[in-house]
Amino acid sequence: MVMQTTLRFGEAVNKRDLSGFRDTTANAFRQAFSLERFNLSFRGFIEQSMDLTVVRNLEPAITETNFNSAQGTQRLAGTFPTRPSQLRFDYTFQWEDDSWKVAGIDLAVVPVE
Repeated sequence: MVMQTTLRFGEAVNKRDLSGFRDTTANAFRQAFSLERFNLSFRGFIEQSMDLTVVRNLEPAITETNFNSAQGTQRLAGTFPTRPSQLRFDYTFQWEDDSWKVAGIDLAVVPVE
């Protein structure tokens, strides 16, 4: 799920259009984040023309997981070993309509420690 989500988001950034990605997220996420708000949250990725699809052949290092069966959510956080900086991710997925959909997304490019 991490790789697929990161690549889909990266492709949306490369197209400079996040609407298609947002359309595939969980209903509650779309209600909480208008397209305008979503674009504003990630405008830095678009303005800096960050190509997140470079992670295609890398294995994500998942450092945190949390599954909440009562809420039907799963959280996966970690990094991709990109250089000179790492791509840090923190995704929450919601089980909806027989599939996992993005219910939370936090991405950041951070210096390698």
